[in-house]
Amino acid sequence: MLKEYILPTIIPIPTGTCDPHFHDAVEVMLILQGSGRVCYNGVYHDQPTGSVLFVPPRVIHSYDNRTEDFRAIALFVEMNRIADLVPYSSDLHPSDPVWRNPEMDHPIWSLAQTILANRDHVDEKSTFIMVCGIINEILKCYSFTKPTHQGTSLQRLLEYCQKHYQEPISVGSLAAALSLSEGHVSHLFTYRLHQSFPDYINALRTNEAIRLLRDPKISISDICTACGFNSIRTFNRAFLKQFGISPSHYRKDKASEPPRTNA
Repeated sequence: MLKEYILPTIIPIPTGTCDPHFHDAVEVMLILQGSGRVCYNGVYHDQPTGSVLFVPPRVIHSYDNRTEDFRAIALFVEMNRIADLVPYSSDLHPSDPVWRNPEMDHPIWSLAQTILANRDHVDEKSTFIMVCGIINEILKCYSFTKPTHQGTSLQRLLEYCQKHYQEPISVGSLAAALSLSEGHVSHLFTYRLHQSFPDYINALRTNEAIRLLRDPKISISDICTACGFNSIRTFNRAFLKQFGISPSHYRKDKASEPPRTNA
């Protein structure tokens, strides 16, 4: 099904952040309103209104500084599904991932809005063609280079954290599992991810907690355990730091709202 690999959506993330991550899909984001900032392979780039972001597969990126009115259309597309129609090699990276000044009458905007308007009743063939059209138009306007390194250690680190954040985990256990030194792991977090190891793990855990809190049948104590926290007190402290509200107040005040989508 097309919906499994093309996911157009409006992203409402007031002053939100999205922690460092990567995925196997190409990510294309068209900023409709507001502004933000993307950290792409350790380098920060502004995302003003009307700009476009192109992130190739398995490139580490994160988001912050999003304004209250931030709205965007995001497309996530697995390249192997469209390789025959899009002339792009995923070992090439854009010199600058943000295209800042596409004309507002450029075809990408009308194509993206059409996809968005029909996202609840997707016509697979037409949506497939429109997404390929957007990516092809974007590729015409970017210059690409072959990166000197692929950040393999950092990708392995993030993959391991994603798989094991619900377990007891430390810099030492992470380093041992990946055959890296603790100093190198700490360096990657500090200078490539721009945050501490505990903050990154707690962000993964609290983001999972957000998802679980929307199910009223799961108790907060069970959510605490399922997300990898060793006590309710630790869970509450991390959740408050990340979202400015306690888990119980979030469940009461926010859980009835549509889920927030990070990208």
